[in-house]
Amino acid sequence: MNKSGNDDKNIVSSSGDTDLNINEDILQQNMLQNKRHSEANVVAKESAVSQYICEIKELASQLFKKEDKNKEQLPAKANKINSDAVKTKKIKPSMSVTEMLNTKKDDKKVKPVTFHPANNVAVICNTVPEDGRTNILYARRTLRVWLISFAIIVVLVQLIFFTVNHMFFSPPSWDSTKIEFEVPRSANITTVSEMLYEDGFIKSPLVFKIYAQFTDKAYKLKSGVYELSKNMSISEILDTITRGEGEISVIKLTIIEGKTIEDMASQLKSSGFIDNTKTFYELTNDPKQYIEDFSFLSGITNVSERKHFLEGYLFPDTYEVYTNSSADAIIRKQLTRFRTIYTTEYEQRAQALGMTMDEVVTLASIIEKEAKTDDFKKVSAVFHNRLKNNMALQSCATVQYAKGITRINLTDEDISYDSPYNTYLHKGLPVGPICSPSKKAIEAALWPDETYVKQGYLYFCVSDPETGATVFSKTYEEHMANVEKYKPLWQAYDESH
Repeated sequence: MNKSGNDDKNIVSSSGDTDLNINEDILQQNMLQNKRHSEANVVAKESAVSQYICEIKELASQLFKKEDKNKEQLPAKANKINSDAVKTKKIKPSMSVTEMLNTKKDDKKVKPVTFHPANNVAVICNTVPEDGRTNILYARRTLRVWLISFAIIVVLVQLIFFTVNHMFFSPPSWDSTKIEFEVPRSANITTVSEMLYEDGFIKSPLVFKIYAQFTDKAYKLKSGVYELSKNMSISEILDTITRGEGEISVIKLTIIEGKTIEDMASQLKSSGFIDNTKTFYELTNDPKQYIEDFSFLSGITNVSERKHFLEGYLFPDTYEVYTNSSADAIIRKQLTRFRTIYTTEYEQRAQALGMTMDEVVTLASIIEKEAKTDDFKKVSAVFHNRLKNNMALQSCATVQYAKGITRINLTDEDISYDSPYNTYLHKGLPVGPICSPSKKAIEAALWPDETYVKQGYLYFCVSDPETGATVFSKTYEEHMANVEKYKPLWQAYDESH
């Protein structure tokens, strides 16, 4: 290369060094300025923070001085004010604390503090805005609303109580006249409630029943005749009929041997125990009504073919019963008496004869109807002999029961009457008893006259309808001679009766 080229190179190299030096100086100056600005900003921020802290301390000091009794609530208040102001976008980052508080203070839409029973008036007054007047008015208004509401509830409760008491519990009348009221024997609370209502002593049978159950007196009723008045309260009536001080009459009821259920129904109706015979028939034809309590009835067969399910088991006797006894109570007395009469000895004897209890009662009922007491065992011997010889019993009493007649002198038409009770048409015992037999008739059926059994007596007939005297014979010819002899007496008896 030439010499001028080297010179140019030196010139360029020298100029580049100068520029670098200038740039370094400028950079250092800029860094110095930036550092100064940064330090100034830090100082400014520290000053602002210090000023902000001072203002908070000053504000806190003022608040503590103003509200000494609520120091613990003021920070929460300041935080709530700042939070609400920020939410409503009324506080800006550039605002001071005083401006922030003034912004919240000037806000006219301050939400009232919700009243809670745990808060007292002082708490409410110190929680809502600074003007104490608004706080006290709000507290008074809230308490007034509560008091008014409570008063309304009390009035409504009293109104309901007096209304219900007047409609259901108060006496139906102020009449103090004493009236006899009879609580039937074995009557339950439902029955007594209905009776009291029908007689005008109470306003509601349902309320009376519920009250009796609630006071545990529903099952403490005592039968008897009580003096009640219509001005008595429910509690007074209930107390009276559960003390058992009422008078009750007891009478003797005699059921004669040989009576049928139809006879008993008529007797009970005429004695005032039942209103109609239908009620009695319904009870005596309902096996479910009594089998559970009287297990011996479970041995009864051919129920659907019988006139009455309980025929023969309503034992004839003299009973002491209350004048207000129900038909059911009387029936139960008779069944209980039968169970007492038909002892284990009778059961063992029936088994020895190869007979069931129902067969024994059926035979005893026929014996009861066919002869007087002195001839029971002889008549029983005749029937046992006929049963042993597979002969029809040919009992006039069974035909009379089947047709519902009392004539002694039966016609051919009567004898031909189709019925499971007709022992002229059907061999063996009838479908069931034809009356209620006495104890002697039952014993005669179990223990017939041994002499008449051994001698083979097969026939008998009534010789005197008035006394019930009976004549017996061993052969059919002897029997027909007796029939021709005594038949005029039967006809005369039927005409006179």
